[in-house]
Amino acid sequence: MGATPERQPAAGEPLVRPAGLDHANLHVRDVEASLRFYTEVLGLTAERRPVPESGTFNNRVIIR
Repeated sequence: MGATPERQPAAGEPLVRPAGLDHANLHVRDVEASLRFYTEVLGLTAERRPVPESGTFNNRVIIR
């Protein structure tokens, strides 16, 4: 059970319990190596999308 205003969490109990994750931004040195890890090791799919303002890809990748 999570913390409430009346009670502090017990030792080792998390302060919050996230229900999910919507998105995260990762800044990496090597985009291609990162893509290989997420697609080949973790089995996720990647999709390159253009940056709306410029119309260029600028290394923007959506990983699902």
